[in-house]
Amino acid sequence: MQPGPFYIKNLRVDPPLIMAPMSGLSHTVFRQLVAEYTGCGLFYSEMLSARALPLESPDSSPWLRCTAQERPIIYQILVANVDELPTAIEKIESCGADGLDLNMGCTTAIIVKRGGGIALMKDRRLAEAIVSTSRRATNLPLTAKIRLGWTLNWDNLKEFCLMLQNSGVDAISVHPRLKQDRLKRPARWEYIGRIKELVDIPVIGNGDIDSPEAALEMFKQTACDAVMIGRAAVCRPWLFRQVAASLSTLPYD
Repeated sequence: MQPGPFYIKNLRVDPPLIMAPMSGLSHTVFRQLVAEYTGCGLFYSEMLSARALPLESPDSSPWLRCTAQERPIIYQILVANVDELPTAIEKIESCGADGLDLNMGCTTAIIVKRGGGIALMKDRRLAEAIVSTSRRATNLPLTAKIRLGWTLNWDNLKEFCLMLQNSGVDAISVHPRLKQDRLKRPARWEYIGRIKELVDIPVIGNGDIDSPEAALEMFKQTACDAVMIGRAAVCRPWLFRQVAASLSTLPYD
């Protein structure tokens, strides 16, 4: 099948190419630059602290600011305390967000120490409470971005992904590396495919997409619904356009 438009809940993503949430990089200026070249079907914001969000103003905050070019856009929040969610989500909705993402994959030491990011993959009860609370607080499309976990354990990963789906997540973004991997080894794309086979919601593949050829290979190997591009686009913001052009020339099966 040729990769094509898909939906995250009621949000249409076309083409199925997504800008990754990158701390310090996925800000409005960079998103606008990528938008000028076209080809990106969905933008993500930088990782935003749920604790700090209520203090930010959409009119002046460099983190919340967004132009019409950067649509559709999903705002990603970092949260480790359920009580911080309602006001944070209210602020996200006031910005006109097209969706909300929960960061469950960040490996930065200080964030993990505070119970956020990939720490949530060790605390399934808290992760479930965060997803369920978010689902009750908003009707926006809800996504979660994860890694493979702390150790390579398919049973644990499978149960975590099923929990996300059953608790109300509308799509899962998978960066298939472990906590300690950093960028020291290639992403394990096969796990994107295994998660795609497991769940009934869209799966977005992320990791090592630095060319149209790599994007097409990820689609082929994993059957993922979309490819998420991060670091490579910082150097080449026209990469989305190149990948989109490659998708449009594929023959239909």
